[in-house]
Amino acid sequence: MAKLPALECDDGRTLYDSRVICAYLDEKAGNKLYSSDAQRWDTLTLEAMGDGILDAALLITYEARLRPEGKRSDDWTNAQWCRIAGACAALDTRWAEHLMGPMDMGQIGVACALGYLDIRHGTRGWRQGNDALSNWYATFKERPSMKATEPPAN
Repeated sequence: MAKLPALECDDGRTLYDSRVICAYLDEKAGNKLYSSDAQRWDTLTLEAMGDGILDAALLITYEARLRPEGKRSDDWTNAQWCRIAGACAALDTRWAEHLMGPMDMGQIGVACALGYLDIRHGTRGWRQGNDALSNWYATFKERPSMKATEPPAN
């Protein structure tokens, strides 16, 4: 289906769609990545924010790669980037405490989205003005699981 994100499993299966991948990872982690208390809603909200960042970033990528040059819209692309910038600003302020807490699926979703931004839109500067988020991501991306699943930049 040419969907992103996708996860290639050790047994050769490929899972796609963030929700499917997150459910798989949660099961692999012993069903510990979503809490059963009120914190669950924050985790799910962060997971959705990561999905939203990724969706907007993919649309920018598709616009640049697949749409004929004469039909590309800078205004539309900039609107997508404004959504990403707004989400990053919210993560930097409203969500910094949650990001610094025990690992959960919301953090994983946000980290994957930020990793995609680095690969496809690194020159746009999502870190600018988002010091707490940038510092958190710099540490989180060094986790062995993040390093092992980092896609190639191409």
